[in-house]
Amino acid sequence: AVSFDAAEDYYQNHGRDWERYALIKARPVAGDLAAGERLVQRLRPFVFRRYLDFGAIDALRAMKALIVEQVRRESLHQNIKLGAGGIREIEFIGQMHQLIRGGREPDLRCRGIRQVLQLLGARGQLPATTVDELHAAYDFLRRLENRLQMQQDRQTHEIPADPVARSRLALAMDYPDWDGCAAALGAWRRCVHDHFASLLGETRSLPPAQRLWPDGLDRPQAMAELTDLGYADPEQALAHLKALRDGRACRIASAAARQRLDTVLPDLLRAAATTNQPELTLGRLCTLMEAVATRSVYLAMLIEHPLAREHLARLMGASAWIADWITSHPVVLDELLDARTLYAPQTGADVERELDQALSTVATDDLETAMNALREHRHAAALHVAAAEIGALLDSHEPTQALTELAEVLLRRALLLAQTHMSQRHGRPRDGAEPSREAQLLVIAYGRLGSAELGYESDLDLVFLHDALGGHTDGPAQLANETYFARVVQRLTHILTTLTPAGRLYEIDFRLRPSGNAGPLVTTLSGFETYQCEEAWTWEHQALVRARPVAGDVTLGAAFETTRQHVLCQAREPDQLRRDIATMRERIREEKGQPAQGFDLKLSPGGRVDIEFIAQYLVLAHAHTHPQITAPRGTTAILNLAGKLGLLAPDAGAALGEAFVSLCAIERQQTLHGLGNVVELPTVAPAAQQVREAWLNLFGEQAKPD
Repeated sequence: AVSFDAAEDYYQNHGRDWERYALIKARPVAGDLAAGERLVQRLRPFVFRRYLDFGAIDALRAMKALIVEQVRRESLHQNIKLGAGGIREIEFIGQMHQLIRGGREPDLRCRGIRQVLQLLGARGQLPATTVDELHAAYDFLRRLENRLQMQQDRQTHEIPADPVARSRLALAMDYPDWDGCAAALGAWRRCVHDHFASLLGETRSLPPAQRLWPDGLDRPQAMAELTDLGYADPEQALAHLKALRDGRACRIASAAARQRLDTVLPDLLRAAATTNQPELTLGRLCTLMEAVATRSVYLAMLIEHPLAREHLARLMGASAWIADWITSHPVVLDELLDARTLYAPQTGADVERELDQALSTVATDDLETAMNALREHRHAAALHVAAAEIGALLDSHEPTQALTELAEVLLRRALLLAQTHMSQRHGRPRDGAEPSREAQLLVIAYGRLGSAELGYESDLDLVFLHDALGGHTDGPAQLANETYFARVVQRLTHILTTLTPAGRLYEIDFRLRPSGNAGPLVTTLSGFETYQCEEAWTWEHQALVRARPVAGDVTLGAAFETTRQHVLCQAREPDQLRRDIATMRERIREEKGQPAQGFDLKLSPGGRVDIEFIAQYLVLAHAHTHPQITAPRGTTAILNLAGKLGLLAPDAGAALGEAFVSLCAIERQQTLHGLGNVVELPTVAPAAQQVREAWLNLFGEQAKPD
């Protein structure tokens, strides 16, 4: 007997792979059961790794090889547990998936193989037909095992050689003779072994790439071999490979990690050679390998999945942003496994369902795990959008829609986490005027989140409102409601912006709240309305055009909509409004600067900001006579409606909307290719000219953005 501390120390420092498999089924059965369960919990990090653990496949291969050798050495070919297609192979199929995914999917940590197979089938990780066949085979083999042991009154898994014993066994299995029973047994074992073998399919690298890495890079013929592979600039390719081989990550990597790198790199070398820019792709792949060389579970995944290697090379060669995204968040490599979903962005409902499932098993006090779950879902979902856009599989509006829905879901879940954390200690906020009513919080999105035009690198512009009239929380550690809501927002900010091992969720900009950075984090709706009507600048009303509720109380959201419309529908002096907007436009250009050459898609005259300001001007100038123009938040929708209402020249609204969509699409492409916001003017000349003319028509010669 050993102490719990000694057991934990042993498994963490000396535990072997077969012990991980064994501990999947471990449970306390006698003695202090509660203490035993605590020990099982302490050992879970050894059994179930935090990230997807494709290294478990290699471990299973090694274990299976030992079993095969035992079967050969001891002539156990008739053993229905250890032999090919036996019970152990069915268990291995389930346990391998448990070890790979159990760290991220807690419900896969169950002990029974039937339940595991059912879960794998429900999630599409095993085909439904495979699950049905494995269930049926397991049932047959277990019944045969039971009858063998009943017949011989001992633990055995060996089919008897005696003809009479075999006949008895066949009758016990409801077969008239042994031949029929043996045929069924053989069919089930072949079925199981075929599934098992397909799961452990070997991948082997072939010359000449295998000879190049890692020891052939200094050979005289290395560049010739790279040329044969398809590299137009073999010297550059060779430089990338040497930098990886001689880099710090490879030097400090474990022997197992280096072995995996030696296995996968030749395949990646060939995959990069098939892309449009082999040297560029190889350089990005080498940067990724440098980042994951000490986390060899990712290397194991790429070894096991040839198609994932192909998708990886294709995407990293096509997009600098995707290359940086995967390198910064290698957990998304798992998304490369299924081409059916890789190029299909998830809807907000899809993300919400998967996120709820992931968070359902996280303890309420385990904020770090919940934060990492939010980040991993954001990283994966953003990769799907980028992959689909790079593949030209989306309409122009779909990427921004998908990115916006993703941010909204994550924001709502983050707010729920923040409120739950605060309420556990302080209780719920009770309204001072009506203590039976719970005071509510509302999150307002401004900027590109508010207009549902979010980009890949966009931050979130947020304002927070509450409806409490005094009062305090009802928990053991009471807080004034104002303090409670401020702390909820602080906790939400922590959840969204803290840099964890899984990265950062979003950057947040609070500058649009009333009184800017000097104002409180959260204000009442009545205070917000007073500020907007009496103190707000024109630029703050411009920002209000795009504002909309995205999280929090629905009733408070409806009250905000009433306030927003009231503010936007005030009559304004047209000339002063034009001067204010044009002045703000000039101020932005002065602060941000202009490129010496080329066209800045966002800031240059005729760029995206000009179109946004035109739309905002139309709302502020005409909402008092056309209140319906306050309903849309998106720039394109506002411009289209303005054209229909006659606030712009015929067809001008639609044309400006098309120009805006075009500029945004180019901007996203620039982001995906890592090229920045500046393009050659001829690329956008027609759209930019159209925008400049529209600006001149609305704001006049004095206020033109030149």
